[in-house]
Amino acid sequence: MAKTVIINKTARLDFVEYSQDSLSICLGYADAKGRLFDTAGWDVLIEIRKNSQDVLPLLSEGTHTGRITVGIQGKYNINILISDQQTAALGKGEFVYFIRTIDLRGFVNTLANGRIVLRER
Repeated sequence: MAKTVIINKTARLDFVEYSQDSLSICLGYADAKGRLFDTAGWDVLIEIRKNSQDVLPLLSEGTHTGRITVGIQGKYNINILISDQQTAALGKGEFVYFIRTIDLRGFVNTLANGRIVLRER
């Protein structure tokens, strides 16, 4: 079982996109000196819900699904892709999400959370 430890403050990031367009979230998760963590081998998860109180997510993606890639790639080390089909399935509206990491030591960290607003064209 993973041990829950807060490594840093959780970032609040909000996104606005059109439904039926893909949403790409590229993060550079770094230490206090700005050095990117080597996230190779980490598990990363994003869950999207209609309301923060909802038990089950509308969408859940992780490194295990192939929609999230990790490892230093330029100035980013966590890359998340929500496809155009997935945003179309969610439909127009406002949603909440969180991004959680589990590093190689088993430490769990909620890296970011916020809102995703999907608009109609």
